[in-house]
Amino acid sequence: MPIKISLKFVVSVLVLLAIFGSGYYLITNRSTSESLPEQSISKAEVRDIQALVEVDSNIAAAREYELFIPNNAKITKVNKQINDTVLEGDIILEYEMTSITNAKTTTKVEAPFASKIVKFEAKENEIWLSSLTPAFKLVEENKYIIKATINEIDILQIKPEQNVDIVFPAISRNEVFKGKVVNVGSYPEGTTGVISYLVEVEPLEVPDTILIGMSAELSIITDSKENVLSILENNLIEKGDSYFVKKINYQNTDKTEFEIVEQEVTIGLRTNRFVEVLSGLKENDEIVSPNFTTTRSFSFFN
Repeated sequence: MPIKISLKFVVSVLVLLAIFGSGYYLITNRSTSESLPEQSISKAEVRDIQALVEVDSNIAAAREYELFIPNNAKITKVNKQINDTVLEGDIILEYEMTSITNAKTTTKVEAPFASKIVKFEAKENEIWLSSLTPAFKLVEENKYIIKATINEIDILQIKPEQNVDIVFPAISRNEVFKGKVVNVGSYPEGTTGVISYLVEVEPLEVPDTILIGMSAELSIITDSKENVLSILENNLIEKGDSYFVKKINYQNTDKTEFEIVEQEVTIGLRTNRFVEVLSGLKENDEIVSPNFTTTRSFSFFN
């Protein structure tokens, strides 16, 4: 008796054959015979690595001084004006106070350190009526400080004398200036919200065009290693107290036959970008990211 095959059945079979004939499947941790895309591969390399704490702040004068004059004082003499440079001990102005018995006392105001006058409000023969407003403001020239607040997690990594890389973005993002940590606060700056601590950085060099108040990007170097084998930090796989990478084992010279295996490694210094590898890899070993998969086509007709 002849078997009847419907057109619908034939079409279904052909569709299934087409799917299996040019289908795809994902492989990981097994052999394959296709080349890996170069952008998916990174190498274990010997390089210098640094652990950094990065923070933004502003540059300020190392020392500032503001003079507040009592109410009803008479400015009897003004010797300087705004933008003048003064030496320590220079008389900037004099003012006179009159007591309830009409006794007059004169005060001569000296510059406490060599500096520049950046604000000057006092006028000769004026009766001063603004005790909450400074009569003048001095800033120390050519000596700067950068004060930054560091969160409670990072502050424990920061110590005096650590080196700092400084970028002044208003001037150039391609030029890096050197500095050092000179003070690390031990008392929190705030009592609510995020707890942070004050860190002071002294620039050891600044551009000629620097202005007080300009923004500064700080990279505080908390640890460093030179000429160590390392990998990209995002290629590291953590499993409990152990660490692994996905290592490529090539099986032919043209790198079309390979397998991807999880290789256990021992690590040293770990930074935001790189991880030192103490064992488990050698220089130029190639690895892929933890979530990497390879898509390979196959056909029943091959």
